[in-house]
Amino acid sequence: MAKQEGFVDVLEGIVYGDEGKGDIVDEKLAHGEYDISARKNGANNAGHNVVTETGEKLILNAIPSGVKYRNIICYIGSGCVVDPTHLIEKEIPDIERVGLSLDERFKISLAATAITPIHRILDGENGKDIGTTGKGVGPAYVSRALRANGKILENLRFAEILANHSATRETLLTQYDRLLKHKLIGEVPDIDHRIARFLVAVQMLNHRGYLEKDTNWLTNEVKGGKNVLMEGAQAFGLDAVLGAAPFVTSSSCVEGSAFVGGDVPARYHRKTIGVASLVPTRVGNGPFVGEFGGERSEIYCAEKDEKGETKHNKTFEARKYVMSQMLQSDDPFIFGIGLRMATENYGATTGRPRRVGRIDLKLLSAAALRSGLNELVLTKMDCLRYFESMGYVPVITGYELDGKSLNHMPITADELYLVKTVEEKFDLPEDIRGVARFEDLPKNAKALVDRIQRETGTKVSIIGIGPGKQHKVRLVA
Repeated sequence: MAKQEGFVDVLEGIVYGDEGKGDIVDEKLAHGEYDISARKNGANNAGHNVVTETGEKLILNAIPSGVKYRNIICYIGSGCVVDPTHLIEKEIPDIERVGLSLDERFKISLAATAITPIHRILDGENGKDIGTTGKGVGPAYVSRALRANGKILENLRFAEILANHSATRETLLTQYDRLLKHKLIGEVPDIDHRIARFLVAVQMLNHRGYLEKDTNWLTNEVKGGKNVLMEGAQAFGLDAVLGAAPFVTSSSCVEGSAFVGGDVPARYHRKTIGVASLVPTRVGNGPFVGEFGGERSEIYCAEKDEKGETKHNKTFEARKYVMSQMLQSDDPFIFGIGLRMATENYGATTGRPRRVGRIDLKLLSAAALRSGLNELVLTKMDCLRYFESMGYVPVITGYELDGKSLNHMPITADELYLVKTVEEKFDLPEDIRGVARFEDLPKNAKALVDRIQRETGTKVSIIGIGPGKQHKVRLVA
């Protein structure tokens, strides 16, 4: 009798990221249904807060959230771009510091493109207007698409680096000289040292057995009966193709990318789980329909100090503002700062303030339809209590442009900046902290969930009412 094959479930954000995907991955993996935690896109520009089984706090950037479970194998697919220096010098040591080992259970596809020092330099000098994290992610994806520049290889996958170590060094120096010549970057005095660290990091990843040479490894694991939870980075609203360019990420965030960048065929797909926060946020620049404070908030959140660092970070706002007073303001911009403080919406890695906005059913519906969601997870329902001074929860139910109602989701930045919203006022949910079952939710909370289910055509499976597994409401069938 043939052994039963495994399956792949895809979990992705469906707004602008930072929905609490890591917490939901943790929730899903805790039940023992999955054997492998995988990543299909993105890089170490993600940031997930994880609490280990021993209570240690850990911030993950590139490595899948399943690392906290010692029986779970973590896999980074070829759709990702990977910074070996970051892994060796920062993320892996942080994981080992809390008592977790990656030996025999961490793999990176040899077909993944490496983020090089050149990518980081280029992004640091040219990514400011978009609001990137400066980690070289976008330039690495550009190199992948460019393939080569004349006879110089641009797409340095781990495979090419291992095959010819010395040639890689010469290639990186040639790329650096070309960018310097065309004044796309400034001179970097320690460029040789940066390249040396990069090459050492690649060799260390290989020495420790983390670089997987078989591009069919994951497919063979699933074929042999292993179950995979495939985690997407960023979210639908930041998709490289469907988002509002140029204010997007550099990879595909929708469901289908799992079966390209995740290195497994679609025949093993079981279901797709979308995650949305009921206090939606966005980091970086770009249109954010329904943002509290609009353009004023976008400019404020992007402002830098004299050192070029984020000015209005968590520490700054905690010292300058009184949260309770901000939440009482009639000024949407001021209220938005208070809401950010109350909901702890700051970048896990960068400390950047996340721009906060209203629930957007138009965006949720478009994302659910495009990704073919089978389940929807709603996080931060407990945070709707912070709308108390407003007296209701504002929910976007439609878009208008040039005085006309839109029956589709605009994808250009210019259109989205001009969109006018149609809103409804939902009654504030009563206090839901401590609720464990859907049938025990108060009627106002149920009404909001029911409306979201109708608009998205997707069953809500989990509602987050606080951090951690103990603060989840599971809906009955």
